Amino acid sequence: MSALLDRKGLEMVLMRQDSNRSEVLNIKMAEFHLKSKIGEDIFERFPKNIKSLLLSSFCVKFSSPPLPDYCMLLYPEFRSLEGMIKEKLSNYNLVASEHDDIESFGCFFLKTQNGSFIIKQKYQSNILDKVIQNRLSDAYSFFNKHRNRLFHMDEHVDSSRMISDMNEMNRISETIYTHLKNLI
Repeated sequence: MSALLDRKGLEMVLMRQDSNRSEVLNIKMAEFHLKSKIGEDIFERFPKNIKSLLLSSFCVKFSSPPLPDYCMLLYPEFRSLEGMIKEKLSNYNLVASEHDDIESFGCFFLKTQNGSFIIKQKYQSNILDKVIQNRLSDAYSFFNKHRNRLFHMDEHVDSSRMISDMNEMNRISETIYTHLKNLI
């Protein structure tokens, strides 16, 4: 169906307009859309909780009225990204709770001079595949850069990061989905 309809047409099929409110008619339709967006094979490989978060996020985003801030709509996707980073690390025996010197999964990464993160040298032997190392590093760099700024307030509250434009929210969302797909 997504091959036949553009985004607007697909939204009309997925949602019913009721004055200023939209509702996803069916969770199965949301699942269909997500599978067409990221690929059915990729969607099916996500852990059950990641699927639930992404479906919930999709439903809420598409039923959302115009808002002064859209940060909250990205929370399930960032939580999914966090989960996929942790899951991928655990596939290589890098589980924070199993290391005495590690407080959180972020401790497996080292911040570079340009602000991005890489897997710390002492853990690179756990992940010999450089592509996987790079994908984890890229995903964690994005996660670290955006998540805290979006979900925590600055000391000067009015200088805290907000997302007042749905296009910016969608751009961030698309980047999250790229990282999620790369971690499968």
